[in-house]
Amino acid sequence: MNVIVNENRKITLEGIGQIVGEHNATVLNFTFPEKIVGIDIDDLNKYLVFDLEGVSPQLIENNTFNLSNLYTEQTELVMQIQIKRGNDLLFKSEKFMLEFEEGIEVSYETTVDDLDVIDNLITQYQSLVADIVTLQENLANFETTIENAEALRNLAENARIEGEELRVDNENERIQNEDTRETNETNRQQTFTELSRQMNNAISGIENTINTKVAERFNNMTFSINGNGEMEVEFTNG
Repeated sequence: MNVIVNENRKITLEGIGQIVGEHNATVLNFTFPEKIVGIDIDDLNKYLVFDLEGVSPQLIENNTFNLSNLYTEQTELVMQIQIKRGNDLLFKSEKFMLEFEEGIEVSYETTVDDLDVIDNLITQYQSLVADIVTLQENLANFETTIENAEALRNLAENARIEGEELRVDNENERIQNEDTRETNETNRQQTFTELSRQMNNAISGIENTINTKVAERFNNMTFSINGNGEMEVEFTNG
């Protein structure tokens, strides 16, 4: 039930009818003006005053109030909204009334058939509880299986990462060895070339020396015929 409090003190009710004897089934939801005599409504205390003997004003909290059977046992309930700041009364609405209708009386006699139905319902309920327990156990086992599978997946992933790191290390080592081999081959070729050059130079030097010596020998050689008619070779040097 919505209770709208207007600035002109009029009350507007919105909602369905109420039933006599209901307990906390009727909730009054209040809507107030934003300000009362220039003061924010949230800074003021709102009370619901009942036209019932011995019933004191009730504080409205969070703009709602539950009507217990203390109030709903009436067929008519007259109320008024009062708004205060401390003990000072700042606002009084017009009186308004809620009417409560009589509920339908229902009597019921339990039969043997009804007891059978109740027993069947109890059996079904117990079976449902057992199914729920089994389902919970299966769910727990399933969660354990998932956790184990997740752990195995993590192990496999870690092994894959370690294998990939090892492969990268091996590849880096292969590249380093290949670079070393190429460097050694280059150095070998350079050494061989240098040795060949030095050997060629040595051979050329020896050949030049031999040719020079031979030329010197033949250039300084004189031929003559002695008194016996024999050829003599005379070397002037060496």
